[in-house]
Amino acid sequence: MSDENALLAAIAANPHEDTPRLMYADWLQENGRPVRAEFIRVQIEIARIDHLPRQALNQYVDLFQRNQELIDDHRGELLGPLAVLPAETQIEFRRGFPEFIELPVRSFLTHSERIAGQRPLPRVGVTGVADRWLAFLMNPHTDCVTQLSGYSNHPEDLAPEYSVSEEDLIDGVERMTRLESLDLEGCAVSDLHCDLAFNFSVPSLRSLDLSNNLITDQGVTDLIRTTLPGHLRRLILGGNDITDAGAIALAEGWPTGAADRLEHLNLRFTNIGQVGQAALLRRFGGRVDLF
Repeated sequence: MSDENALLAAIAANPHEDTPRLMYADWLQENGRPVRAEFIRVQIEIARIDHLPRQALNQYVDLFQRNQELIDDHRGELLGPLAVLPAETQIEFRRGFPEFIELPVRSFLTHSERIAGQRPLPRVGVTGVADRWLAFLMNPHTDCVTQLSGYSNHPEDLAPEYSVSEEDLIDGVERMTRLESLDLEGCAVSDLHCDLAFNFSVPSLRSLDLSNNLITDQGVTDLIRTTLPGHLRRLILGGNDITDAGAIALAEGWPTGAADRLEHLNLRFTNIGQVGQAALLRRFGGRVDLF
């Protein structure tokens, strides 16, 4: 392993520590890459003060200005191997490295190996996955993805690829161990998919948006039986054909005590009546949005 790779491995192994990053900056300075070295040092300093109130930050205007100058004038050098990503890619830097990358599924499929090989590994968001659903599920690098949005701007592409076998679906989801947020609004998710979710293990998932789909009371009951309620912070089920029966199932079946981590539940634009609304309000109080 080269000195550079060893330093990058140390950064990846200690993501919250500044020392390995500053050691890498010193190595870059000594090996003719002063711009990259300066960027790491500038961003580490920014991270150290970003908790200060706005008034206190005013004295650091030059630091923030230099940070932006480096990004504007040396973006390709700062991105390194990720400089080949298309212009539509959204990239956020933190402490000298890409911290978050968001790109359409087509671009992810083209560059997934390069993204997955980045050290330290950034958080990765992929959009429009319904556009290439099967190809995405079969991709070996989905284990780097942290955010997923299914909505597609190319509905004409859905027909040939949207049919996914149960085995491929489960295997594809199982690979996404880093997935924190899943948005499947308007992706024709049905009770069948909720039933299949009993087979899924998505340990990092905290936010799930299933709004405007084909989910009924049965789908809600099936979701309650999965491991998802044990770690979800945010659940959106609005715009589905859910009635009082589904509402009561949620209220009675959701984990209690320390196992209840839910912060927000959205059930707007459903068919839940007064009985179901009362049950939800008793159980979740201000955490549930019904109107």
